[in-house]
Amino acid sequence: MPYRLDWEPHGVCKKLWGFVTAEEYLQSMRDIHGDPRFDRMHYAINDFLAVEDFDVGDRTIVDMAAASLGARHTNSRIRVALVTQDPRIVSLAALFASRDLRSFPTRVFATLAEARQWLEAPDDEGRQGLGQPAADLCRRCRQPVPVDDEGFCAPCLKAMEQACL
Repeated sequence: MPYRLDWEPHGVCKKLWGFVTAEEYLQSMRDIHGDPRFDRMHYAINDFLAVEDFDVGDRTIVDMAAASLGARHTNSRIRVALVTQDPRIVSLAALFASRDLRSFPTRVFATLAEARQWLEAPDDEGRQGLGQPAADLCRRCRQPVPVDDEGFCAPCLKAMEQACL
């Protein structure tokens, strides 16, 4: 498969190259989400700089967003940096990062250095960047724990989901 996962102390850097199919990209996501380190990570960098062609369309982007939404319930601290200069990948990344599909805060960068700079800075809601867990108050239990974009911790989200079943 044309990707490699380099696990770092607070996240993962996924390097992709050559021709990447939709199934290969989805498999790379499953590899990350299924890894025991996923629960503790704070970021994911997707390095597309060596990709020659990317066989991913709008439908796959929706599938990827759905997989990420599920993963967010396990770990809501993650920020995703996409690194590419390919206009087609930039437009697909913009769709993935759109408000309707967004599971994790996601940005596109032209260089790895720019991506890492964003990851090291506090996020848009003022939480600490790289290596610092988010410690906001959950809107439901009022505990100082990591919360998702809506302000709920993972146990409360699970309880609310079960209450709706």
